[in-house]
Amino acid sequence: MAPTNTETQTEVVVEVDGDLDLATAPNWCARIENTFRTPGARVLVDLSRVTFCDSTGMRALLGVVREAQVHGVPLRIVLPEQAAPQRAFELAGALEFLPLAH
Repeated sequence: MAPTNTETQTEVVVEVDGDLDLATAPNWCARIENTFRTPGARVLVDLSRVTFCDSTGMRALLGVVREAQVHGVPLRIVLPEQAAPQRAFELAGALEFLPLAH
């Protein structure tokens, strides 16, 4: 399913649900990177409803983190709630590089 953007008073929330993979990552990245153009943007990427994430989705997520750093945009990530995609992030060692929301 396509990501949804919601603006709150403090940040833009991008919700992604379903699969984060080769088929969905390009659309997802474009939506998230568009939020970086908003002056003073703060972004929360909510992956809590992601049910599957492959290596393409993982690379896309890490790329978005790098782009946010380049643009000076504060970015936080909510991990998937389901065990399988959450475990994929753990096994790949991606948790060291992701700015997680607590």
